[in-house]
Amino acid sequence: MKTKKDGYDIRGFDIDGNHKVTRKKYGEDGYNEDGYDKYGYDIRGFDIDGNHKVTRKKYSEDGYGKDGYNIRGFDRKGNHRVTRKKYDQCGYNEDGYDRRGFGIDGNHRITRNRYNEDGYDKDGYNEDGYDIRGFDRERNHKVTRNRYNEDGYDQYGYDKDRYDKDGYDKEGYNIREFDRGGNHRVTRNQYNEDEYDKDGYNEDGYDQYGYDKDDYNEDGYNIRGFDRKGNHRVTRKKYDQCGYNEDGYNIRGFDIEGNHRVTRKKYDKGRYDKDGYDTRGFDREGNHRVTGKKYDQYGYDQYGFDKDWYNKDGYDKRGFDREGNHRVTRKKYDQYGYDQYGFDKDGYDQYGYDKDGYDRRVFGIDGNHRVTRKKYDQDGYDEDGYDENGYDRKGNYNVTKDHRYD
Repeated sequence: MKTKKDGYDIRGFDIDGNHKVTRKKYGEDGYNEDGYDKYGYDIRGFDIDGNHKVTRKKYSEDGYGKDGYNIRGFDRKGNHRVTRKKYDQCGYNEDGYDRRGFGIDGNHRITRNRYNEDGYDKDGYNEDGYDIRGFDRERNHKVTRNRYNEDGYDQYGYDKDRYDKDGYDKEGYNIREFDRGGNHRVTRNQYNEDEYDKDGYNEDGYDQYGYDKDDYNEDGYNIRGFDRKGNHRVTRKKYDQCGYNEDGYNIRGFDIEGNHRVTRKKYDKGRYDKDGYDTRGFDREGNHRVTGKKYDQYGYDQYGFDKDWYNKDGYDKRGFDREGNHRVTRKKYDQYGYDQYGFDKDGYDQYGYDKDGYDRRVFGIDGNHRVTRKKYDQDGYDEDGYDENGYDRKGNYNVTKDHRYD
């Protein structure tokens, strides 16, 4: 130990081992220059051979040796002698558990058995032999029965081209050789050998085809020939020479493949295709694509009825066949009691009028009587049963009715 100019070391002992205060081999604290008391123990209770004065072994009562480490190599702060961290070379902490809570014997710290709270063992497999991603110990997936799951990724999260779901390989580079920070594998900067960045743009902001991130070239036109205002380079209008706008739809909302912008199908909401014909081949005026008339080549109109108003199954729009029998009841009247012309057995329609337009009291739709041709019948009562003074046949007066007719 280095001594000072006065001949004493930092602990106050001279070259002969005597303390400057006590003038003896032991200082005021009772320890000599080597740190041992008169019984041969240091301040922590260990002798020169490393044995503790109480336990008579290499470790004290609390389990730590002379060097401050326990039998598993951890100090009192839980750091390992070799790794200087909370886990030793084998991945276990001072309590003998790994980062996932499993002990050397394979049992979990909390559940006290082979499986943790989520049902997985030390190697990450459940009792059925599958890991959390659905792979067994042979790396086969439980659904596909091969090395890749339904999404095309293996047990380690890589596809057949060895890229993960974010498009990076195990070294952290994507298919264009850029890492997650945007640096290129070879150049080690933001641009590759061809001077394009991870998104494929040069320092001027254009890709290899000459378009920027908004898909416009240096002249301000996109690949379809439209400028940023939606006007075409040639026509100077919202539609190109073929009748399609910058989104690829014509004025009726169909793309070149015939799919509608809204429905994403061959027909728009009105059930018309890009040529203006419905599913039966009729246009909006009711003319057929093939015949050019109101009826198709089979004799049916846009609603599916022939000239006699019967469909291909032989029923009219009310569900009656040519003999007047209903599709459901098989009789002359439907389930509501009306025939093919819309009249019940008494000859009245659903509104209470017969074929001539008169109700059961012989008043017409206009309120005039069939016989008198006026608002009152032969007895002087109107369609509601009141005379011109507001009295019914029993002499009751209707105060809410205006009985004056112009």
